[in-house]
Amino acid sequence: MPESNFFKTSDVKVYVHDEAVFGTPITTTASWFELPTTSFSLPEMSAPVEIATARSGALTTELSQATHNLHSKVYTFDITMKGSAVAIEKAMELLIEKTTSPYKLDGDYSFPDGYKDGESIATQKTFIFAGVGAGSTNNDLQLTSVVATGVTLSEAVDSENGELICVVNCMSAYKPAYVNQSLGTPTKISGVAKNIKNLSVYNMNNGSARDLHIMSWEISLSRSVERIATKDYTNYKPYGYAMVGQFEVTGSVTCKRDTSIENLLATLSSGTFALNLAEASNFTISMPKCKVNEATMDNGGAIMMQTIPFTAYCENPDAGDGTENVFSLTIA
Repeated sequence: MPESNFFKTSDVKVYVHDEAVFGTPITTTASWFELPTTSFSLPEMSAPVEIATARSGALTTELSQATHNLHSKVYTFDITMKGSAVAIEKAMELLIEKTTSPYKLDGDYSFPDGYKDGESIATQKTFIFAGVGAGSTNNDLQLTSVVATGVTLSEAVDSENGELICVVNCMSAYKPAYVNQSLGTPTKISGVAKNIKNLSVYNMNNGSARDLHIMSWEISLSRSVERIATKDYTNYKPYGYAMVGQFEVTGSVTCKRDTSIENLLATLSSGTFALNLAEASNFTISMPKCKVNEATMDNGGAIMMQTIPFTAYCENPDAGDGTENVFSLTIA
């Protein structure tokens, strides 16, 4: 007879806490934050099976050939949040290790050397997915030393009432655990999400600011982070994390085709532009050096539209005048 208990997805909540030591999860009952998630994915504490080569003459696979491969396992998940100031703060801490606005990705970015098991460092986080268990006691999923491999920010006039949406791609190389975590009284991250309808600056500048009637925009910052081997074959803790390759910063703008697009036509295939988005106060995005990557027209609606994909670059990595920035976000 199947068990009668079940867990409602509508009851699941996502909590986060700054760590103090890499590889050590937070188990205290104070200072937890409840994220304003609208959706999320969940990693399971599973691992692939690796099968060794069969001996000559064997026509079946023997049990001794198979073992679960945990020494290179990485656990990934995504969270989608409303784009309030504190939610963005948590996302940027996870991705570029900056704890206060403005959040800048500049040319001399360096991956934290302290992302090593047992090192004292505090930008990685413990996550708790409360209420995702299967039994009667340990029904909270705990993830240790979570960092981000990507953040996507977006706004659209005809989606989510224009609100800023933040998607964070997360990873941990530590095996998840099911726990019964006491969280005390967590702080609910609230605040109003930024909104495309409140933008007062909305231009691409290719020598002059070209104001665009923007219907939607999206910016993605991504990197590759890998686990470093395993310290033992019992707990399968990694030695730490390392970033591989470079940050990639891409995006796109969809807007009305008008005279501003005419003034950008040469830039679609040559040269650079700066992207500037801002509200009257407390929200500014600046990307000083971008190149268009295959712009397209859309004639599927009542008027002609333009989609402009782009990649952002750093011009002067060691400068201090703003040209060192690939991406800069100010939010409050």
